[in-house]
Amino acid sequence: MKINLDVYSLSNPLRSSLFPERVEKVILPAVNGEISILKDHIDLFVALETGIVKYQINNNWVSLVILSGFAIIANNVAKLYVLEVQEVEKNNISDNKSALPLICNDLKSTSSFKERLRLTNEIKRLNAHIKLAEQIT
Repeated sequence: MKINLDVYSLSNPLRSSLFPERVEKVILPAVNGEISILKDHIDLFVALETGIVKYQINNNWVSLVILSGFAIIANNVAKLYVLEVQEVEKNNISDNKSALPLICNDLKSTSSFKERLRLTNEIKRLNAHIKLAEQIT
């Protein structure tokens, strides 16, 4: 038996699942660390951090970058509701790496809570892109 994986994004105007897949395993970037979901997992509601979602189909791993959200796991169905799903392009890795120090400097110099939160999320997004792009190359 497999898990039904459905990924919904607020940036998708159709509000339909972007990735309706039957998978063997899902690894989610939860707020408190990665969490693995297998068939017959206990029912769960989990907050998701900006990061990499990995899932296994026929012993092959597929990865994607999400911008925060939450997941509901019940009855061998994992539904992810995220702000956005982003594609990773390996040719952008140098741009992402060069942007990180600039954003870190901006983070150090700002006192606005809202701006610090935005910059922190941007750092997480860039790190996820870099990590996944390095795995692709």
